[in-house]
Amino acid sequence: MDKKIQRRLQLIIGSLFAQFAVPVSNIAVSILVIRWFSAGLWGEYVEHLLVVGLALTVVHWGSKDYLSKRFSKAPKSIAVDLQRSILGKAMLLLGVTILFWLIPLPGLEKDLILIWIWARAAWQFFESLNNYRRLFMRIAAVEVLLVLGVISGLFQFDLQLRFLLSLFVGVDLIKFVLYSLFNRAYLWPWQNLKDWPSFYRDSFPFFLLTLSSLAASRADVYLLSLWEEAQALAQYQIITNFIQYAHLLATAIMLPFLKNLFRLQFDSIQQLERQFIGLGMILGGFLTAGIYFITTFLYQFEMSYTVITLIYLNIVVFYFYFLRIPAGFSFNKMWSVIFVMSLMGGINLILGILIIPTLGMIGGLLSSLSAGILGLLGFRSKKLFHFS
Repeated sequence: MDKKIQRRLQLIIGSLFAQFAVPVSNIAVSILVIRWFSAGLWGEYVEHLLVVGLALTVVHWGSKDYLSKRFSKAPKSIAVDLQRSILGKAMLLLGVTILFWLIPLPGLEKDLILIWIWARAAWQFFESLNNYRRLFMRIAAVEVLLVLGVISGLFQFDLQLRFLLSLFVGVDLIKFVLYSLFNRAYLWPWQNLKDWPSFYRDSFPFFLLTLSSLAASRADVYLLSLWEEAQALAQYQIITNFIQYAHLLATAIMLPFLKNLFRLQFDSIQQLERQFIGLGMILGGFLTAGIYFITTFLYQFEMSYTVITLIYLNIVVFYFYFLRIPAGFSFNKMWSVIFVMSLMGGINLILGILIIPTLGMIGGLLSSLSAGILGLLGFRSKKLFHFS
């Protein structure tokens, strides 16, 4: 085998290990909690996770995609960019903490939510840098060891909600320590960062993109949490997570080459896109079958043919527009990307409000699919995305 091809395969395999270590860990833990304890307990955990995820969307201020682009464009200033982002996000973290402390969160463990936000934000400071440096195997090893520790803890003590949340807080704190060690060369010496507030300005478009992406991909989950019981929420979150993992597969395959993607001509990106669409249509069938098997036989959830079909369509539609997003970044079409993602988030939110109270899970999948179809049409609009 050609050494260049062999190297690419090694990078893809390493990326897949790293990207799917977290999903596989979550799947293992969720199966154990649901089967050995209750789906309701997992649903209560998800309610807390949704709050943490919303807070971290604000804290990170779109920095994941922003830093990926910055590291690729200006590798000599990685340390400065990383430190600016850490300082900027730390300020946001303080603000979010004060806000959440003042807001009543009835029925939720507010103290653990605040600690969890800090713990998760801390290790996610290094997420873009870990990907840029291709520390895939190290990250996968960390995830595997930590999930084994979580699984061990599940059966050592009486499992209550606070203990389950505390386990995940502990995992995030350990990640922070390890990722800090992996990237210590970029943390010291501390640079002259007088212009650190410019981080907010530079990454603001990416923050808007993150908000619209959250609405496009997760508005249905948040809405379902308002109207459904914890057990139904647990089932829907499991299903939508599998759909997200199927989308993550595309990201994981592309991730090792992301630094080069921003340098490609659009003709080359289109060629890659055709390959991804074909891959997605084939993979969609296998992945949907796998989701059906796991949810039916391991989680013991009931799945109708309508739900199975909607799962397949939600998986495949993503592959039709996935590469248009980095192409938009590369060809200075950021605001076009934000506009389309905002439309997707809006349709998911509005349709969800209209149909989820009546249709429940099917309504959520339909509103999510509608957002994906709108994205497919929007990202292929020649008026919005005229590349040269």
